[in-house]
Amino acid sequence: MILIAMGVSGTGKTRIGEMLAERLHCTFTDGDAFHSAANSFTAPPTRRICTKAFRSPTRTAGRG
Repeated sequence: MILIAMGVSGTGKTRIGEMLAERLHCTFTDGDAFHSAANSFTAPPTRRICTKAFRSPTRTAGRG
């Protein structure tokens, strides 16, 4: 079985993939593992801070 999760950066694809693989007792490989170091991107600290703010409880309140 091959499952592919796609979406924008910082939406939790890796975490969901890890949890799903654990539950299904199978391996998980992050797509980033297929990129060379030259093509990899790590968000700068300011981006990570913005992502945390975006996911804050007050921002997501009332979204079911």
